[in-house]
Amino acid sequence: QPFRCHVFNPVSNGTSDPVNIMVIFKLYVIFGPENTNLLLSPSEEYFFLWFLNGESLLHTEPELILTNIQMNNAGNYRCQPRRAEYGGVRKWVGPENTNILLTPSEEYFAEGSDVRLFCSAESRPPAQFLWFLNGESLPHPEPELILTNIQMSNAGNYSCQTFNNKTMRNETSEPKAISVLGNDWSQSCHHNLN
Repeated sequence: QPFRCHVFNPVSNGTSDPVNIMVIFKLYVIFGPENTNLLLSPSEEYFFLWFLNGESLLHTEPELILTNIQMNNAGNYRCQPRRAEYGGVRKWVGPENTNILLTPSEEYFAEGSDVRLFCSAESRPPAQFLWFLNGESLPHPEPELILTNIQMSNAGNYSCQTFNNKTMRNETSEPKAISVLGNDWSQSCHHNLN
């Protein structure tokens, strides 16, 4: 059964020619649209392996939504549709390899800095997310947690728990520590250097 890829955003849209196994397209990020959706529409017996520049995106749904597009989103996107039992692959798996990516990857952050934490997991269907700060749950069910203008109260150990509603399994990441340096520290450091 041939597949088509439909790409759209608030400015324009387009549909690929039909392909039998794989959809390949390139996304150029120059400026503009805030959000872009990449959508394949097959029957439910398929799941999808998405790749950006050959690296797995750990996303298995037919729709890949790119929000707040940055330069690191540019490149060749590839999607491989697979039958649910293709080559002995289980239809529902995970979550596994739950991990947090901290950007920027620094040990200490000055008050007022912005920090981005991104939680990923291998899961079919895609995992649901729950964030924790020092073991207390945060009201944020998204894979990306953005901390803007951080203060001393934002310091601590952040962890992410992923949940698969088909396998009924969950997994919690290793904690990522965020240490916040107050303005007093940076001023005394500057004073001592002079």
